[in-house]
Amino acid sequence: MVIRPVDGRNEERDAMIPKPQVVVLRVAALAALLFMIPAAAGAAGEKSDKELRAKLKTYVRSVNFFESGQNIPDADERVYLTRFAAGLTRFINWELNFQMPALGRRLDYEVEAVWRKADGSVLVRQTQKSRIEPDWTTSYAAHGWGNRVWGYWQPGKCTVELLIDKVRVARGEFEVISDEAFGLRLTALWDVRVPLYPGSRVVRSEEQKPGTKPCRALVETGLDKASTLYFFRERLKAEGWVFDTELLADAEDGSLKTSDLVWGMVNMYKDPYTLTAVIPSDKRTGGGRTLAELILTAGGAKVDPAALIGGPAQPALDESQMNRRFTNADWAVTVLSAKAEGPVITKNFPGGGGTTFKAPDSGFTLIRLTVRLERLDGKPIKNSFILRPSVVDAEGQSYDCAAAGTLWGEYYDFGKGGSQSLLTPTQSQDTLEYVFVVPIGSVINELNWPDLPPIQIRVR
Repeated sequence: MVIRPVDGRNEERDAMIPKPQVVVLRVAALAALLFMIPAAAGAAGEKSDKELRAKLKTYVRSVNFFESGQNIPDADERVYLTRFAAGLTRFINWELNFQMPALGRRLDYEVEAVWRKADGSVLVRQTQKSRIEPDWTTSYAAHGWGNRVWGYWQPGKCTVELLIDKVRVARGEFEVISDEAFGLRLTALWDVRVPLYPGSRVVRSEEQKPGTKPCRALVETGLDKASTLYFFRERLKAEGWVFDTELLADAEDGSLKTSDLVWGMVNMYKDPYTLTAVIPSDKRTGGGRTLAELILTAGGAKVDPAALIGGPAQPALDESQMNRRFTNADWAVTVLSAKAEGPVITKNFPGGGGTTFKAPDSGFTLIRLTVRLERLDGKPIKNSFILRPSVVDAEGQSYDCAAAGTLWGEYYDFGKGGSQSLLTPTQSQDTLEYVFVVPIGSVINELNWPDLPPIQIRVR
């Protein structure tokens, strides 16, 4: 087997983010320090490239992983995952995501990625050159490792450390698991690519000569936050013609029905773990380019998803799990509670006054994690708690921390950035709050804390 790294690839996007602001807060009567995070002095143009590259660590928004073939997909086609099926994965790619104020000039940088196996040994080292243009406020760099055919990846955990100028700026972790544990699978026609419902992705394709055998793709699907998987819709588009095929499963006996079929022959069958649609190649166009879109939605029967995917249901955290203590070189971390708070969090201070933190719009809700932190070096926590952990939902999408603060103090708002004043702990141990903005209805499975393995949680 020939193992080839993905050719150097990167992608950047621009977006608007709020300009840094200074927020003046009322000081509550607590045994805590009032501190001010200093604003960066001088304009970006006055700094050397090396100084600007050093600053990039503070602009890291997230590290994501996604599967692909030898060609990296566009950003809107990537499906971010933390677990990959061993026999269905070709290249696993990391994506380093920055969000920052416009630098005012172009900045070139190089990311060194160090891939490590579970035993700490180095799997591979690679570099990826990228750049940030003067007016960009977001930037992505991506690179991958694997093989253009399936079978290279073996079950196990892997970490990827990302360095700029020999300084680590981010770290991510993913797990490769056996095919049997991977979950529900769906097969369907595929010639070029398959845009999918969020949580789904093409994981295998078998391309045949035009007009002979069916072209097939093995697709991992999301459950659309539903309790059953008895309805899906497939839309096929080809050069010169378009048709819709709606595939339905009867909720009572599970038999599959088809309707609105305009062209072609569709053979359907199902077993307890798989729904399969086999559609022959389009002989009229010589097996030409075809786009298939599969959208998975909820059915009516009350069936636990675990019964469909062949695994036990993952319960919400109980008290014993919630109080498990995790440690790395710097911190001891214990998740005390994980709650969905709705669109607004309101805090009333014992000494008078209070604060509110709101979701950006009506499509989002706030998740509040209460965490017990301990600095293992015994020093006061002060402002070192202002970290950006992330949470991961059932579809593998990661959401960075939006705000952090003490139980009885204002939040540091990462969306505002810049200089903010707030109360901070004077002890080496304290209880802190971390707030995350997620789409309404998200099922949160993990908390990713820097330099710790994923902490399993579940928040609805």
